[in-house]
Amino acid sequence: DAVEVVLNEENRRKLHAFQKKCRHGDKPQLSHLFRTFPYEACRCFALEGAQGEWLAVMTLSRQTEKKWHTELLLKRRESPVGVMEALIEAVFFLLQAEGFLEWSLSEVPFYHVQQRSPEKLSLKERMVLSAGETWKSAYNFDGLFRFKDKFDPIWQPIYLCAYPQLSLLSLGEIAVQTGYADLVLHETMQNLPLNPLGFLNS
Repeated sequence: DAVEVVLNEENRRKLHAFQKKCRHGDKPQLSHLFRTFPYEACRCFALEGAQGEWLAVMTLSRQTEKKWHTELLLKRRESPVGVMEALIEAVFFLLQAEGFLEWSLSEVPFYHVQQRSPEKLSLKERMVLSAGETWKSAYNFDGLFRFKDKFDPIWQPIYLCAYPQLSLLSLGEIAVQTGYADLVLHETMQNLPLNPLGFLNS
């Protein structure tokens, strides 16, 4: 069953522990892109199993009087296929019954819904797309897009704006501050081949 979870101190600790049991819970976590730990303004929903255990969890923040925005989408490693879809469906009908008109499933970084030909992209755009493709094993944006796209959302572009310009140094700082650099480093270290040094006895 899908239930709304009151984010008191006990349930915050439970949610924090649940995050570590999720598919990517043992990796460095992204930050400053969404609310990684719930605030009082967030609502929390969970899909419970037969024993009352959480199978999937999501948190939402309110953007306008009639709009909610998804922050966390968490699924336990052992949860069966389809639990997140079931939770989203339940929350959709709940928000609809409450009179809300819009619900964002949040962004998919690195993904261009309306792809332009490479020659029409700026150097920085090509670098960002190349970085996303190169480190797709660290952050699988294709999988995230396919999951969210199955709900037939209205996709809207998101822009990075800076003055006087968005420099390469700024992009590097964003990668560090959001934890993306840590995620890439973690994935690199995980995939390094083990090659212990050998020593010769004389």
